[in-house]
Amino acid sequence: MNWQLFIAGLISVSGALIHGIVGDRIVQSLNVASLPRNPFGNESSTKFLIRVSWHFVTIAFVVLGLGLIAVAIGPRSPAAPGVAYVAGVTMACWGIFGIGAVILRGGGIKTWFRHPAPYLLSAAAILIWWGAASL
Repeated sequence: MNWQLFIAGLISVSGALIHGIVGDRIVQSLNVASLPRNPFGNESSTKFLIRVSWHFVTIAFVVLGLGLIAVAIGPRSPAAPGVAYVAGVTMACWGIFGIGAVILRGGGIKTWFRHPAPYLLSAAAILIWWGAASL
């Protein structure tokens, strides 16, 4: 058992649950009238596209998380390094992007702690790379 990959997988799957349930409620609460039209339709279509895009990310969290858990349980699988490296690069990119967005947004130190995703994604990336080193 590779505990680093297992914990990173749990972070990803847990994040998917929160992203999918809580995030969907937030997206559903968007006021259609405040949204712009898009090339594919009206304001309702824009809300629908936001929701679909939102859940693409949710699905990515689930797939990476379950892949990491599978690799953690069977670390001698020939696919283990590939799954770990793809997940590690993905989580690192998401973490860097999230932290970069916080920095670019500005607003002082308070904005650094408004959303845990950049730090959880970065923690997962560190765990993945640590776990991948022992495969």
